[in-house]
Amino acid sequence: MNNSCNKKSRGVWIRAGVLLAALVGVPLALPALAATGSAAAVQQAVRAQVGQPLRAAQQLAKERKFAAARDKIRAASAVGGLSPYESFLIERVRAFVAASSGDEKTLTTSLTAVVGSGFLAPADRLRMMRALAGTYYREKHYGRAAQWADRVLHDGGPDPAMQDVAIDSRYLRKEYGPAVQALHQLLAADAAAGRTPSEAHLQLLLSCEDHLGNRAGAADALDRLLAAYPKKEYWHLALARIESNPKFPDRLGLDLLRLRLALGLLTQESDAMTMAQLDLQAGFPAEAQKVVDAAVADGVFGKGPGAARERRLQALVRKDLAEDRRDRAGDMVEAKKAHTGEALLNIGFNDVLNGNAAAGLPRMERGLQQGGLAHPEDGRLHLAIAYWMAGDATKALAAFRRVGGTDGAADLARLWAAHIAHPQRG
Repeated sequence: MNNSCNKKSRGVWIRAGVLLAALVGVPLALPALAATGSAAAVQQAVRAQVGQPLRAAQQLAKERKFAAARDKIRAASAVGGLSPYESFLIERVRAFVAASSGDEKTLTTSLTAVVGSGFLAPADRLRMMRALAGTYYREKHYGRAAQWADRVLHDGGPDPAMQDVAIDSRYLRKEYGPAVQALHQLLAADAAAGRTPSEAHLQLLLSCEDHLGNRAGAADALDRLLAAYPKKEYWHLALARIESNPKFPDRLGLDLLRLRLALGLLTQESDAMTMAQLDLQAGFPAEAQKVVDAAVADGVFGKGPGAARERRLQALVRKDLAEDRRDRAGDMVEAKKAHTGEALLNIGFNDVLNGNAAAGLPRMERGLQQGGLAHPEDGRLHLAIAYWMAGDATKALAAFRRVGGTDGAADLARLWAAHIAHPQRG
């Protein structure tokens, strides 16, 4: 999946049976009413020379004899002095034949005339307008599709299919701003009703925000996808976006790999090698040991051409881990002498990585309180990760949400929080 989720096509065309039934719905009043009839009745009178060929055209279309049906419509159209109602019926039957035969160009022309005639009942008018929106959409006339969909929504109220026509049409016309505005209205309605938002709507929102270059809006759309549909493909996308951000600092590379490991996405030999090596450089051999053990258990290590290199790494990890445990007391002495909380924070994190959260978490908290950190938001991120590693998801979630800054720690913290609140599936 690329960095912009593809918009999934959705059905927007009114069912043919519904449309055809609506087009046939008005009876052809034959013969013409007497002069003594009311003005309203006279207005809707149909002369025999108009009505009979139209009835025949309907029947011929049902028998799929479309050429003959069109001949009958031409005969009705050739009658002189057509009343507005007779013209309306001619266009209605013409639309029926066009819909039956798949002639969508004629269908849109005739439906437009039918809708504008003033003779349709409100419910029929809405159905015809929906048909026009759907037909224009299918014919890729997206401007007209959006206009007719808007008219349906204005006259008939909420209509999911027409909302999709209007939004999709604007997206396809590259009118991303109006599409985003409409999508936010739909998402707000979903939230108010307690509904899970449509995955397709969220994908479309992400794509629109990407086209607009709105990084914050795209991040919010992807967060919504992770919350509602925490699929592996969206996690890959979220991590790739962070990694590809030119402003993402190298010093947080290990933290990005930690998140991959937590998500079960550290599946490449190169990633496992890199994480273990970065752990050793950072003074966290206990975590490096967990990484290589998981790589062996999952078959990431031991099966490819790099087996010898992997064995050397495993030996180095064991050596560093033994030295680290031997030197722990000395490290604490040095940390107490330090003027900043950096060393105490790292020692506490190492305690947690070694399975001693009872000692490690208070040390990390004191290190943060002591201050003087080069990157305090990194420290807050590490404390939140430590809470999670210690099994306190509630405390971890609150801590992740307190991580701020603009250089990457907050982005990672936001994804960690999403992982805790909405575990990956699929």
